[in-house]
Amino acid sequence: EVTDAKTGKKYLERIALSLTGKPYKTQNEISELLLHITQLAGVSLPAQTAMRAIAFILEEGATNKMAETIAHHVTAAISPHIAKLQETEEKLTKTSTDLKTNAVTQDTRLEEVKSSLVKLSTQVSETASKPTYAATVVAGNHTTNSEAQTQHLKRVACEAIKECQILIDFPSNSELAAGKSSHAQLVEKVKKALATVPKGDDTPELETRSITQFRQGGMIIEMMTKEAAEYLRTNNNAKECLLRNLDSQATFKERTYTVVVPFMPIAFRMEDNAKLQQMERENGWNEGTVLTARWIKPVERRMNTQGVAHILITFTDPTTANNTIRDGIAVDQVKLWPSKNRREPMRCAKCQQFRHIAKECIAHNDTCANCGNNH
Repeated sequence: EVTDAKTGKKYLERIALSLTGKPYKTQNEISELLLHITQLAGVSLPAQTAMRAIAFILEEGATNKMAETIAHHVTAAISPHIAKLQETEEKLTKTSTDLKTNAVTQDTRLEEVKSSLVKLSTQVSETASKPTYAATVVAGNHTTNSEAQTQHLKRVACEAIKECQILIDFPSNSELAAGKSSHAQLVEKVKKALATVPKGDDTPELETRSITQFRQGGMIIEMMTKEAAEYLRTNNNAKECLLRNLDSQATFKERTYTVVVPFMPIAFRMEDNAKLQQMERENGWNEGTVLTARWIKPVERRMNTQGVAHILITFTDPTTANNTIRDGIAVDQVKLWPSKNRREPMRCAKCQQFRHIAKECIAHNDTCANCGNNH
């Protein structure tokens, strides 16, 4: 008899419906066993159908239970990931909201910047239309200091005239000297000499504007154009031809520009032309730019312990002279800073008047430079 689960298992094993030792743990195994029972001989059709129904019901229940178990395990496994995904979604949503807020803020600030730029451009335009302080001062100077403006224009005109002039020097005993020929004869002589100057395709017109004669000898010829004067000064053939037809002893005299160079080492031998040429090369000047150099104070009046002295350097080029004043010069690796030679007006030591010297003075008595009395 079958009285419990143990005897039931033995019975099923004895009639070969179950394997020996096989456990019945799941509903699927029990439903499978019921399906085997339906195949026994002598089992009526209603019993077979009922057992099949019970087997299918058990199998369905087992399937549902397994599905629930799987669902429970899957839910337990993916719940942390879902939580993380939800947290990430919240963060992304917050970030998106912040970005939208920042975008709105940036748009607002951009509009403010555009508005500021429009205001600044308007202010700049208004400022540009107003005269600057410097322009106002210059305009004021032009209106109030007309005398200074006139002096400036005179200097500019004087420099323009000098560019058209050439200086020719000759001794006082020359036939061209003052008192030995009339001005008309001098003009005729100069025109004939200019006519003999060789001319090329690029030679300017050699026409004179005026001729000025000096009492000490020499003259200034003012040409119509500065190109003509420059041609006569720089073209050696033209220069020699002009001088040869004027006077054999005549020479061209360059305009000179003198600067004062303080604290020149007394070891510098300025009487040596090689030293002057070395100074030209050392400072990057053109050859022949330095015409002369001399000590201001006589050598014999120096002290025994004196190591430096002031000199005067005469240049033939005004640009070089100005550059030395601005940039300084180097002599034997010594940096020196020249200044403009400001000439004092000619003054008579006898009568204390200007524009002549004592040997030309016609005063009978001496005049004191301090008190102005005749003593």
